[in-house]
Amino acid sequence: MSSEFKTIRVAVVGIGSWGKAIVKTLRNEVSDVQLSHVVTSNSEVAPLLPEQTKILASWDELVTCSDEFDCVVAALPPHLNLPLAQLLLPLGIPLFMEKPLALSAQDAHTVLSLATRHQSIVHIDHIDLYNPAVVEIAARLNSPVTSVSGKIGAAYPRRAIMRPLWEYSPHFIAASLKLIASRPISISACYDNIAPELQDQEQRELVTVAIRFENGAQATIQAGNGMINKTRMLTVSATNQQFEFVDRDAVPLKENNKEIAVEPTLPLAKSLTHFVNKVRTGNNSLADFSEGVRVIEILEAADRALDERREVKL
Repeated sequence: MSSEFKTIRVAVVGIGSWGKAIVKTLRNEVSDVQLSHVVTSNSEVAPLLPEQTKILASWDELVTCSDEFDCVVAALPPHLNLPLAQLLLPLGIPLFMEKPLALSAQDAHTVLSLATRHQSIVHIDHIDLYNPAVVEIAARLNSPVTSVSGKIGAAYPRRAIMRPLWEYSPHFIAASLKLIASRPISISACYDNIAPELQDQEQRELVTVAIRFENGAQATIQAGNGMINKTRMLTVSATNQQFEFVDRDAVPLKENNKEIAVEPTLPLAKSLTHFVNKVRTGNNSLADFSEGVRVIEILEAADRALDERREVKL
């Protein structure tokens, strides 16, 4: 059978709330895939799965049945991405990981080194790289981007494993790197005021991160769990163009105040489809993955900038 038409067998590791969204998306919105295995300790997920899907209790079991699937999609907390990669990449198993890739630049570079050594197919789920609105902005640009300004966050409880800055900002940091297409050279960051109605018992933070680039462009991203309403807004400016993306608006994208139609496909479906197509074609380019490592370097620098109250050089 031609690889172009091959059905890709997918094993999903982690069936929490986002893992369930991944399972649903794979079943309903990604063509030519079969959900072959899930790794979860939650036996109650069985009704969500196709009848033929095998449920495994531990990811170690993937090793003994690796001939039964073509790739792994992991919906795990970031500190678990490295040990899973250490298990799977030496076996030649393609791996999709959620953002952020890791909780330190050292761990992120370790995953990149593994992927380089084993010529692995790897993918980080920075879904705004596949957001139809962001893709449309990139396609319409007719001059270099001079600035990116974004706001992303909500009022959800803080996750125990990482601070809100690391949870919310990676998508827009990755999008800024893609759109500006220049080397980031320094990071500054500051805490912003939280609305009085959100000054409760939750551990909230609202942080603005400013990224300066070698070509003179700048990205400014406000992120955190101190926003009253769920927010995802991005403004991209070039010489004669300004794009405004407001997620969940009836028409989410405007160019110079003119509404622009974009396709309705959800970014998660686009991201998963991109990974599945890499598996299908054997595409082991690490260009996008390397940018995902750069995202972790920027987040680590932002932490330093907050702690030391100064601009941090990269």
